[in-house]
Amino acid sequence: TTDFLFKYTASKKYSEDALIKQVVSSGLLNPINGESDIKDLNKSTVVTRQLAARFLWNLYLERNGLSREEIYGKQFKMAGFSPIGDLDINSPDFDAVLGCIENEIMELVDGENFYPDFPVEAVEFNKSLKKIK
Repeated sequence: TTDFLFKYTASKKYSEDALIKQVVSSGLLNPINGESDIKDLNKSTVVTRQLAARFLWNLYLERNGLSREEIYGKQFKMAGFSPIGDLDINSPDFDAVLGCIENEIMELVDGENFYPDFPVEAVEFNKSLKKIK
């Protein structure tokens, strides 16, 4: 129901699996520093909060004309700590998660932890998409 993927779909109707392939090939599921580690993504894959943050952050950067470069990771690696209790500063998605938190696209579940491996709720994901728009 949104135009977020228009650049990749040109409003063409895709099956769920074909749309997933388009998203994967678009690079929206690549971490800031590297290639995607997504192997078998399909319509029955449970999407984690970390993967959702990766997608949302890439979409945010693209829609705002910002470059895909490490911003937060450099600062916190120099400082030697992560401001998020359950997210290592060496995570490939550190920038995506922190970017989503700092730009109020997503929230820390309990004010301290992100719970990156928990499934993202559909309502939360939709709410996050609306914040990007």
